Amino acid sequence: MAATDARKKRTSDLETILELNNKMGFDITTISANKHPTIQKALRLKVSSETINRMAALHDYLAKWRIIEVEDTQAMVKALSKAAQIAIDIETMPLVDHSQAGLLPVVTAIRLVQLFDGKHCYIIDARKFGLEWLRELKHIKMIAHNAQFEDAHLCHAGIDLDNLHCTLLMGRVFIGELGLGLDKMVADAFDFKLDKTLQISNWSRETLLPEQIEYAAADAVFAWQLADKFASWFEEYPDYLAAYEFLRELIRPTTLQRSTGIILDHDAHNKLITEWESQEQEALRILHENGLQGNDVASSLKKQVYLKKYLTEAQIENWPKTESGGLKTNHDALLTLGDISEYPQLAAIGQWAAVSSRLKNYGPKLQKLAVAGVLYPDYRIAGMAGYRFQANNPNIQNQPREHFKQVYIAPQGWVFVSSDLSQVELRVAA
Repeated sequence: MAATDARKKRTSDLETILELNNKMGFDITTISANKHPTIQKALRLKVSSETINRMAALHDYLAKWRIIEVEDTQAMVKALSKAAQIAIDIETMPLVDHSQAGLLPVVTAIRLVQLFDGKHCYIIDARKFGLEWLRELKHIKMIAHNAQFEDAHLCHAGIDLDNLHCTLLMGRVFIGELGLGLDKMVADAFDFKLDKTLQISNWSRETLLPEQIEYAAADAVFAWQLADKFASWFEEYPDYLAAYEFLRELIRPTTLQRSTGIILDHDAHNKLITEWESQEQEALRILHENGLQGNDVASSLKKQVYLKKYLTEAQIENWPKTESGGLKTNHDALLTLGDISEYPQLAAIGQWAAVSSRLKNYGPKLQKLAVAGVLYPDYRIAGMAGYRFQANNPNIQNQPREHFKQVYIAPQGWVFVSSDLSQVELRVAA
């Protein structure tokens, strides 16, 4: 079972246990004491005790504040209208069956909006109350963890927050690490282990579980607390504030860029896939004829044996090596032969590796990512180790160099303009 499928299964099992437990009048803090055989069996076989313990700890932690499931948005807006800052978080639900549903705004709906003012955490069911009420609070400083996500979905719904801040980008500036999810930052800052199992739970259910409400509230509460901690650091190190503001100002441009999308020319793309498949088959034919059969083509060890059969001792001695001392089998290593066309039985290794990689990453998979023929790459601010942008679903920044850009079409009345900044790294350093 794929890792994603296994995670979904664990989450589904957890929801089943919680639903039954709640119906029997138990809450998360006493679930282990529930002697119902179905629950005990599920606890033993499907859901880890660590998950249950973390959720119980969260239940106790949130008892410090009042969690309000809103029934009167006007009263809530009035209560929040003079707040200096508000932490905001959203939970989403899929609209269609798509691999990015729940993440990509065009195939997603907002189910919950959570707002925390330092005292009360308001939970608003967007399916019941919509989002228009949020316009009255758009001028207030809002804080989210990974604010690009909130901005993308709220802008798609027509809500434009004027002053949105991001604790994830604050962490990138101060901590400098990648992978600063809310659970990691909360663990480091507050020594609290936040369980994220319910992140991918069923947010479309008619009545949400109490544990889902607490999970949702926690994201807003912890975003507030992280921002409060970073605020004191910014006072002490004002230069970091300038760096953070530089990154923060990129949130809206990336939201707009993503929402525009990129039109995929399916005919041109299908033609290219056919060419790649033909090249892959030709490379396989050559390799098979020279003794590299079946699954051996994908085996590094088998390919190393294959290389040694055709290389001289001197070539093997000077050949690029892996960390373990084996012969590298990628295309760059093969270029050490000089004119690779003189070694067709070896060139086929590089040809197969390159073309199979293109097919895997930019073949049919690309069309599956499209929505109504349009791709919506996710641009992550400072997503790379060197603080450069990262793009995924698809990785629009690292595509095949040759004959690939023609698969994209400019919208009606527009043209593509290609440009590059000369020596930009040196200019920034200067």
